[in-house]
Formats: sequence, structure tokens, C-alpha cells
Amino acid sequence: MTTYSALSRLHRAPPLRVTPNEACALWSMDWLRFVCARPPLLEDYPELAIRIRGAFGRKLKAIADAATINDGRLSAYSALFDNGDGGETPKPLVFRCRVQADVVIVDLGFVGHACAWLDECADAMRQALDGGVNLSISGRLRAAFPVASVGWTRETEIPRPSTVNMASLAFQTPVVVRAGGALRTNPLSILRSAPRRCAALAKWQAMKIEMDREGLAEEINALRIDARELIDYRFQRFSQRRGNAAIPVHGYLGKLHVSGAMEYLAPFLAIADRLNLGSHASLGFGATTIALLC
Repeated sequence: MTTYSALSRLHRAPPLRVTPNEACALWSMDWLRFVCARPPLLEDYPELAIRIRGAFGRKLKAIADAATINDGRLSAYSALFDNGDGGETPKPLVFRCRVQADVVIVDLGFVGHACAWLDECADAMRQALDGGVNLSISGRLRAAFPVASVGWTRETEIPRPSTVNMASLAFQTPVVVRAGGALRTNPLSILRSAPRRCAALAKWQAMKIEMDREGLAEEINALRIDARELIDYRFQRFSQRRGNAAIPVHGYLGKLHVSGAMEYLAPFLAIADRLNLGSHASLGFGATTIALLC
């Protein structure tokens, strides 16, 4: 069962056609925040969100495998997490985490109708954090993240300045952009990934974003880019599906500053602030904080 097959079960009416600005006004996100005790000696590092996402996925699959009643409802794992494409199809879950003082904060975001599986995902994430997360591929470094509290919030509108001439993108986890199987290293590729991801996930809002693709491309190409704070980052992730095979990853951390007219791009950046950017975003890559300035 694919991710979009799950989506078709939720609503069968044609999507609402909207402009990018209207999409901001109608965009909804549900968030679960898990506040956990910080394990002793734990350091914050970019792969932490990816490790927690892996533990969450395993618990989600275990819950689906253990289900004894088949009422025709898809499990959260089948609907949202894994459709066998290795993370290429945009999925409506956002994983973010940060270490702050003596706690670890894990945020799990649900795009639009994905909130139908919120309770099942909450159970799986709590089990994953309380049960322990492998911080190394060997499993010798493992830590529990005892959950102290869980909170829920809902966003029903994404505000944005009426005029945007500057933007700053800060990447907390490596942002990776690939197209046709090839790595894209031009910083403009990061900006181009925002409209693509927003348009793909708009399906979960029962919307279709109508955009001026030519005007958007011209606008992005005309932007002034300051990539001096971008950090080239290389590491390995490991795929259990491939027998714990090492997969090299090349991405960027740090900050990207852009300036210039952003009439077409700004609404997509406003939405992308709630989403991870780039390729394999559903794996926890590309966690980004975006500031839009007049």
C-alpha cells in the first residue's frame, strides 16, 4: 500500500486549487512534542534526529505487525512511513529534535490529513524513546530518552510578511538535494526544492498549489546568494533494509542567506519553515529554520 493510496482513502473529492499565498492561509500542521530527560554524556549532533526516526519506525512497524484486528484501516506504518521507495516519495511526517540544557526535545509534525494516525504515532514514539535508541551502528552505544511530558498543538495558518526581500535558512540536520540520482551542490538547488516539496505535500491538505513556474525559476535565478556560512558535511547512514549497509551522505549544515525580490518564492519558504527540505527529508534530513525579512 503506497503513501498516496492511503491518502486516497481519506478524501475522494478533487483538490482545492489555490495560489501559494492561499496555501499559507489554509495550511494545517499538528505537532507532538516529547520532552525527554537527557541521557548522561549525550552530545547534540546532526544525525541524532535520524537515529530517533529509525527507532520510531521500528516501533511503528512492530505495532502494525502485532495488530490482531483487521478493520480495514491502514496502519500508520503502511500509510505514512514506508512504501518501499527508500524515502524518495515525500511523506507527511516531519522529524526534528534538539538537545537543550538537561532535556532532549523531539518534535513530530503531521501534515494535514496525516493527523488521522496521530495517536498511533504518539504511542510508537514514546515506546522508542523510553525503550532506547541506538546511537551507533554496532548497537554498543545505546541510550534511553525517558519521556517527561508530551504536548500537542495545531497550526491552522502560516503567517508571512507581505513583502520579502531577504531570507536566512539555518540547517540543523544535513540538507541533501538530489535530482536524477545525482547530488546537486548549487545552493540554488536548496531553494528550488522548497516549492517542489510544498506542492507534493499539499495533497495531504486536499489542495493543489497553482504556481507560475517560469516566474518562480526566473526569480530564484536572480537572487543574491551568500553561502559563506554553509558547511560541507559528509557522514554515513545505515540501512537495515540493506543489511545495515553503509550509505555515504553528502550535504550541508550552517546557514544560507539570500536577498532579492521573492514574490513567488516567499510563500513556499514560509511553508517550508514547517517542513524539512531537500531529498530524504522524511528520514530527518534538511531540518531548517527559515527567517523571512522585509
